[in-house]
Amino acid sequence: GQKMIIVKPEIDSITENSIQFILPNTCHELNFRKAQRHSCNNINVELIQNGASFHGDLIDFSYVSFSMRLFYKSSQSFQWINPKATVTVIFKRANDIIYSGTCHVARQNHEHEIMKIVVIPVADEISRFQPKMFRSFQQKLVPSPTIFFYHPLTEKTIRMDVYGLSCADLSCEEYSSGATLFTGLIIPTMDIEFAPNFKIQCRAQVV
Repeated sequence: GQKMIIVKPEIDSITENSIQFILPNTCHELNFRKAQRHSCNNINVELIQNGASFHGDLIDFSYVSFSMRLFYKSSQSFQWINPKATVTVIFKRANDIIYSGTCHVARQNHEHEIMKIVVIPVADEISRFQPKMFRSFQQKLVPSPTIFFYHPLTEKTIRMDVYGLSCADLSCEEYSSGATLFTGLIIPTMDIEFAPNFKIQCRAQVV
């Protein structure tokens, strides 16, 4: 979650294959993360900068940052990644793109053929349509509709109440400490339920 536990163990034995510790009876707990990180599996990552493309997978994410693992290829060098310049990051599940955005490099380190890199999205708002194409105002319905969807990164079922709805968009709320939605995320399938047995299925993107 948002906490880190610090433990000072006693070394029991060390071999070529393993290290065995004896844990103490007490430890220290720190609250240090702005947002909870969520683990995920089977998310392919492509990182692009200045024409160089690196591939890997997504380790975990929050609404403020993404932690990724990039794999080395003989035709590439991790030194090509300039941490002071922005990068374009693309997330894919199977062949579907579920996120594409510009990010800053927060930190990176690599050992042998793997680089772990943490990036922070640049944009906190995107425009999905041309300004004059859709001019619709959200309405608050009573009772409020509910949305259901499988989160494309965690594969967990998400249920949220709809606070405003128009012909082009809808708005919801979630607590920032455990937020799983971030700007640019594409939700391939989402159900808007207005009443039991009455729902509309759509494709959505967080804007």
